[in-house]
Amino acid sequence: MRFSFFTFVILFLLAEATELRAFTVISNAGRPAVWADRSVTYELYNIPNNFKDPIRDSFEAWRLITGVDLSFTEVNLGGPSGARQGRNFIRWVESGWNQLSFRPPSNALAVTLSSFNSVTGEINYADIYFNAQNFDWAVVEDEDDLSFIDVQNISTHEVGHMLGLDHSSVSFFESDPDLFEATMFYASGRGETSRREPKVDDERGIRSLYPSSPTAAPTIELVEQIEQIGDYAVYRIRGENFNELTSFVLSTLDYSYYDVVARYRTIFSSTEAEVEFDLGGFDATEATIVAFNHPESLFNYSLNLTTGQATANSVSPKSGGGCSASSHAGADSKTFFFFASALLALMMLRRKKA
Repeated sequence: MRFSFFTFVILFLLAEATELRAFTVISNAGRPAVWADRSVTYELYNIPNNFKDPIRDSFEAWRLITGVDLSFTEVNLGGPSGARQGRNFIRWVESGWNQLSFRPPSNALAVTLSSFNSVTGEINYADIYFNAQNFDWAVVEDEDDLSFIDVQNISTHEVGHMLGLDHSSVSFFESDPDLFEATMFYASGRGETSRREPKVDDERGIRSLYPSSPTAAPTIELVEQIEQIGDYAVYRIRGENFNELTSFVLSTLDYSYYDVVARYRTIFSSTEAEVEFDLGGFDATEATIVAFNHPESLFNYSLNLTTGQATANSVSPKSGGGCSASSHAGADSKTFFFFASALLALMMLRRKKA
């Protein structure tokens, strides 16, 4: 297809008039996963001494973001025991990687395994595992040295998962530089150090989960499906108080299905947004679109995915996210996610600076 110069200018101006946001939070049963008291302890276990400070620095990189209310405390309780909650181990695995109970992939640089309260969404504990069996690690001084994986580069990414962020993009061919260069991009490679510090997309995500000054809660008044191509459905959403921190989640509000978080969304204004949901594997008829700018105030909009009929239902602040998880109503917590978040085969994705 050929575009005239005039058409290109129109498209460019339209793009300038919108704001595309793509950070993605972790959500289940319509509730974002967060540390409720915004204070996280962690314990370094079997970490080589020369890697301890870079890992500590990776926690600080998230705490120091402007507009974020977070604190971290390193503890030393003597290594793993039967008590998991509140320990939050950062583990160095030099052998037996494939024999770990959750069976991580061999080509994962590191994974984060989290457990959260099934009623409130509060994270109970989160452990980070570094794959020191299959990869060589260092504090990389020169990005042209492709001999080692930089420990702080990967640690900052995994701490992002620990705090409740998902991947900015999972596309090998991601063309948006804000998503490709984000700390929460799904992969990394040898010699890379550019993701030691969170980028703009990462900062928006963490401010939405732990804001020092929460913005007004969003509301939804109308949802219209405007396109569906294969598994991907695009919805136009009208309401109030949409901004760069607004997340949209498609959920059944129980554990029958995994939540679908809109990774790609365009905020046209404070009253109008366009979001894309990947419905692959999500074949429920009745669903709820959950909108939030911060975890303490959610807004639910019930939607029949077949007929398009909808009924709006607000959720008051600090309500725990509305209806409890019906299929796990008696459960205190549920281990819900682990991430093979940094893959080996991505040296091809390194881009030269202009």
